[in-house]
Amino acid sequence: MIDSQGRSLAFGADYFQGEVPPLMATVPTKGNPTVFASTGDVVGIGSVLGIVARGGLATIRAIIDRRRERHSAS
Repeated sequence: MIDSQGRSLAFGADYFQGEVPPLMATVPTKGNPTVFASTGDVVGIGSVLGIVARGGLATIRAIIDRRRERHSAS
């Protein structure tokens, strides 16, 4: 068993050496605070909004360029 920080809490028996005894370990029930716990989905939502905004700006720019081409061809 390994905790959230990568520390070994208990080692099991070698599964290839026959019968496996039960594994017993003390497992902490409270974790350490993480950045995600304080910020939540802010980064993910911000990324999605940024992608949508970029797509919207690219679409608007394409529409404006088409209109300019039509007016310059006239």
